Amino acid sequence: MVQYLTDRVSVESLPKLKPDDGSAYPTSYDELKSPNNPVQLEDGSLRPANGSVSAYSWENLGMLTHIAAVGTVYGTVSGVIYSVLNNYLHMSTTLVATATALVTFPRALRIFTGMLTDTCPIFGYRRRPYMIIGWSLSFISCLLMAALPLGDPYYGDPSLSDIALVDMTPEQLATLNADAPSRGVKLIILMMIANFGSVMAYSGFNGALMDASQREPEATRGTLIGDVIVIHYVFMVVSSFMTGIGLNGEDYGGTFSWTMGFNAVMWVCAAASFLTIPFSWYCVQEVKNERAQMPILPFL
Repeated sequence: MVQYLTDRVSVESLPKLKPDDGSAYPTSYDELKSPNNPVQLEDGSLRPANGSVSAYSWENLGMLTHIAAVGTVYGTVSGVIYSVLNNYLHMSTTLVATATALVTFPRALRIFTGMLTDTCPIFGYRRRPYMIIGWSLSFISCLLMAALPLGDPYYGDPSLSDIALVDMTPEQLATLNADAPSRGVKLIILMMIANFGSVMAYSGFNGALMDASQREPEATRGTLIGDVIVIHYVFMVVSSFMTGIGLNGEDYGGTFSWTMGFNAVMWVCAAASFLTIPFSWYCVQEVKNERAQMPILPFL
C-alpha cells in the first residue's frame, strides 16, 4: 500500500530546483520558445531580419560604393605598374617584378585583417571603423600620387625606346633622363599602402556582407553577394579601360597622341576612396556590440 501511494504522489509536491540567480522558472510556453518570434525565420533566413537586404537600398548602398571603389583602386593600381614604372620611368625588369609582388602582397594579409575586425572592435563596432580606416589610408596614398609631380619620362624622345643604348649617338644619350627610374620607388610604396588600405576596408566589408546575406530569405539567398560581385567586376573593367586607354600615350609606351596622365588617373582613385568613407559609416548596417575585445590566439 505504501508503494502505491509513493507512485501516485503529485508532481507538485516534489522538491523544485531554482535557477542560480534566484529567479522563478518560466511558467508558459511563450516564455520558453525559441526564437521569440518564429515568423521571422519562416522564410528560411539564417538570422532574423534587421532591415533591408537589398544591395540597392539606402541601408546597404555603402556596400556597393565600397566594392566599386575596390574595383577602381585595385584595378587602376595594378594596371599602371607596366605603363608607368616600366615604360614611363624605365625601371629595371627586376624592380618592376618586385613592384608587382609588393603591390599585390597586401591581399595575402586578408586573413589577418579579417581576424582583426572580428576580435578587436572599435567603440563597439567591428566593421565600419575598419572600412573607414582602410579607405582613409587609400585616399591619402592616392592623393599623394595625384599631387606629387611624376617628372619627365626616361625617354625625352619616345622614338628612341626601340633603340638599344649601345647604338645611340651621344646626342641621343643626352636626351635620356637617367634620374627617372629612381622616382619609381616612392610610387611602389604608395601603391602598396593604397592596396593595403583597400584590403583592410574589404575585411570589414566582408563581415558586414556575410551578416546581411544570412538575413536573406532562402528563396533569394545569394542575391546580395551576386549584386556585389557584378558591381566589382564592372568597375574593374572601367579601371582597365581607364588605364589602358588613358595611359596609352607615347610617353607610356603607346601610340595615342593624347593621354590622361598618371596624376589624373590617381585623382580618380583618390576621389573614389574619399567618397566611400561617409558611405561606409552611414550606409552599412551594423549593430553596436558591447562584447569585450577577444584575444587573437584563442580566436585561432
